[in-house]
Amino acid sequence: MHSDLAPNEGKKLETVVDGATYLRLPIKTRLIQSGDDLMALLREYVAPHLQKDDVLFISEKVVCVCQGRIVHRDAVKTSWLARFLSTKVRNYAGTPQFRGLGHGTAPAMQLLIEEAGYSRVLFAAAVSAITRPLGIAGAFYYL
Repeated sequence: MHSDLAPNEGKKLETVVDGATYLRLPIKTRLIQSGDDLMALLREYVAPHLQKDDVLFISEKVVCVCQGRIVHRDAVKTSWLARFLSTKVRNYAGTPQFRGLGHGTAPAMQLLIEEAGYSRVLFAAAVSAITRPLGIAGAFYYL
């Protein structure tokens, strides 16, 4: 088994989802930097731990760093649309449901606008303005 991998503090290796038990194994690596070869990292750090029928999940942050897609907050120039839309996102800050700011900040919303395009974001916002009052949440992110 994976006896050499210990859980992070306050975490358990096992998690149960829909009655199935899964092991979440934290694999320690060196500091991953922009431009690192993700496949080489997987061969070096992950491959020694893989067993038959294992499923591998990789942090989105690790992929972004390797791809050089990390943008420093100060480098983002926010538009009026990003500032406006970010105030409409429910991020539940200060509550047990809080899962991170996500697009609830103007810089993060601006990056979404740049990735998806103004027309798509405006369309998603319009649909969301109609569906949210009807109790249908999440249409913005679906679109």
